[in-house]
Amino acid sequence: MKGVELTADEIAAVRKPFSQASCLPTRCYTDQDYYELELDRVLRRTWLPVARWDDIENPGDYFTTEIAGEPLILVRTEDGGVRCLSNICQHRRMRVASGCGKAQSFRCPYHRWNYGLDGQLLSGPFLDKDFDRTNVALPSVRTEEWNGFVFVNFDDDAEPLAPQLEDLTTLLEPYELDTWRLVDESHIADATWNWKLTIENASESYHHLGFHSDSVEPESAPTARVVVPEQVGPYSHYQSPGKFDDVRPKSWPGPELGPEHNATRIITVFPLCNLTLLPDWAVWLRANPEPAVDQHVLRLQYMVPPGAREWDGFEQKFAPLKKFLEGVLAEDKIGLLDLASTHHSKLAERTAGFSPLETPVTHWHRWLVDQMTAS
Repeated sequence: MKGVELTADEIAAVRKPFSQASCLPTRCYTDQDYYELELDRVLRRTWLPVARWDDIENPGDYFTTEIAGEPLILVRTEDGGVRCLSNICQHRRMRVASGCGKAQSFRCPYHRWNYGLDGQLLSGPFLDKDFDRTNVALPSVRTEEWNGFVFVNFDDDAEPLAPQLEDLTTLLEPYELDTWRLVDESHIADATWNWKLTIENASESYHHLGFHSDSVEPESAPTARVVVPEQVGPYSHYQSPGKFDDVRPKSWPGPELGPEHNATRIITVFPLCNLTLLPDWAVWLRANPEPAVDQHVLRLQYMVPPGAREWDGFEQKFAPLKKFLEGVLAEDKIGLLDLASTHHSKLAERTAGFSPLETPVTHWHRWLVDQMTAS
């Protein structure tokens, strides 16, 4: 894979000041060999969001997913913690569990090997009397909960997540996000472009002038009102005073927040956790890379503060909000499909710099380059 490594000139171009910086080379979005390197150096070594706390709220609740090519089981343990297990039987590699639910153990549907919630093999039919079950367990993956999100990391030596996000944690503390609940989702199963285009697009407001000129742009006016603070740490963020007032519920219960939080915040915890946050609702954009460089599963998951869903009239207020955001997602899909098609051009290797509104993207690019070139 030597031919797909980033060159010194390409790295230097990405690391220039934003007004002179270049995008990542086109092969970073189109080349399968480069993507295999990215899986190894980024997606399997950094903290990836896989669930919310209420996906697995009570002991025994489990949730299955797949990320970075690895099938996983998330389960809430008796002590209230979260355990992440490989969802592959240690016998003949069948998936052990599917979907979500409540369980006391996980029984493989192929040969009925049965695993405890801690991953330890409990039993298997017709095994030799000398077979040592104590040496067999589903491999565990590191987990960490942050603001109600459940993250996993395949690298046992990776730095814990929370210390890297201390400033962001302080910013978000008044929202009490670890109490917010999922209420619905919108799903695009055929996101046939590289996952990084989705994260880049979601991390800046500059594209609202184009993709969303008749939807988001009249509400949040990015060219005039967006505030982009200095970008530091393994995350990006910006905020807009625009609050989607035409579709915003404004009625159901929410946290008590000061006027400085009466805005829309867009936050991306690198590499995959993108959140649109308002005082009374939030959207988690889940871009889950698939095994192919140009495939990922894309979902919007909607969250509200505690008590909101029980509020009288919630469904009536929530429906137009969801419809509006699905329309925005449809606009993004049309634009990103077209954008992805240009990344095969030989005349598009270098680009001509970024707007100040895109500094979250240049910060993200530099972080990616750091991961790809780390020893």
